[in-house]
Amino acid sequence: MYDSDDEQPQNLLDKYADWWRKKKENRKHPTLRYMQKKAEMSHNNANLDKQDYRAKEKRRRKRKLRKEIQQKRNRLHMEEVARLDKKRHDEEVQKRTHDTHELNYRMNLFEKWGIENADRKAKRDEENRKKEEKRKKKEEKDRKKKERDDRDAEDERLRLEGLKLTQDTLSMMRRAGVIAGSNPPEPVEEDPQRETETTVTLIERPPTPELLDDYGNAVSKKKKKKKKGARRQFFTVDLKRFRNVEEMNGDSIGEKGGVALGREMVSGVCPRLTKLDLSYNGLKFKGTKSLFDAFARGCGSGIASLDLRCNSIDARGIQGFRAAMEAGALPNILSVDLRMNTFGDEGGKLIAHMVLSGALGNLETIRLDSCQMRDAGLSAVFKAFNAKSIGFLMPKLKLASFKNNHPSTNMVKQWGIIPPHIMF
Repeated sequence: MYDSDDEQPQNLLDKYADWWRKKKENRKHPTLRYMQKKAEMSHNNANLDKQDYRAKEKRRRKRKLRKEIQQKRNRLHMEEVARLDKKRHDEEVQKRTHDTHELNYRMNLFEKWGIENADRKAKRDEENRKKEEKRKKKEEKDRKKKERDDRDAEDERLRLEGLKLTQDTLSMMRRAGVIAGSNPPEPVEEDPQRETETTVTLIERPPTPELLDDYGNAVSKKKKKKKKGARRQFFTVDLKRFRNVEEMNGDSIGEKGGVALGREMVSGVCPRLTKLDLSYNGLKFKGTKSLFDAFARGCGSGIASLDLRCNSIDARGIQGFRAAMEAGALPNILSVDLRMNTFGDEGGKLIAHMVLSGALGNLETIRLDSCQMRDAGLSAVFKAFNAKSIGFLMPKLKLASFKNNHPSTNMVKQWGIIPPHIMF
């Protein structure tokens, strides 16, 4: 009844309880036993799962703790590395800043010393230049004085020879009865200029015969009252009738002739004029001022060639020319000839300003020879015509000539290579 492995009951009650337990066990349905066994296994499995979960949770906590510890170590390591890197960077920046300050200080000292040396050298050069210029001026003054004395002596000699020749000629003419009203030759009458011609020459109108004495000199008489606005015709021709003139020349019309011509141009004479040649006419300041004022008012807009050689034009005259050109005068001008005038350095600077302002943008040729320009004026003119923008300011420029002026040797050396459009 009892298994060999079971514990033997000690008393009857224990035996009965054991017998009853085993009987109940034997009376259980197999399914119930299966279910109880399954429940017991489930309970055991649950306990095992719980233990496994607890073990996994413990391992997870350990991994998490190790990870946190590692992260903390990494963070502390990175902070230490960053601190050391920042410290190294700050030290390097401080060192570079210090080196930069030292370098700037040295460079400033070098620059200061260089400027001081350059100033001292410039002062020495300026003193040497002034001494040399003073010496040259003295030599030039002595040379001019000697030339002037020689010229005066030669002029006096020629005057005496001419006076003697004139006296001899007059004596011969008196003996022949040619002068003093005795058998005078018939005057040669010049052909009058036709109003249909394209060329006209300006000649001052001589005084009327009733205002001449026996020797052909003008005498002063009381002038008759003229109508209001009436003017004496200055030239031998009435320019208002010459509508087809394209070329106009002057024949020693002088300062008054220039004023009269400017007044005539304002009235609208010669609308087809393209060439104006007033060279060797002695216009001076008043004559050129009248002309330039007329140009500034839009007169002579068709003029392509303007010749004002040898008219004693000074810097004031060039100032009038500049004002006229900057006001838009002579839009078709291609050639300007200002040779043998007296505007000097100031006039040269004014012409340079005209070039750089674009007032001479249509010119092809400009001549400034023998105009008494020295270093200042020639330097300004050369820099203007040699500027990088000259091709834009004067696209048609072919020739800019300023020969026979008075530059110094140093100035010519500074110019270096002369461009092909500049003649010097």
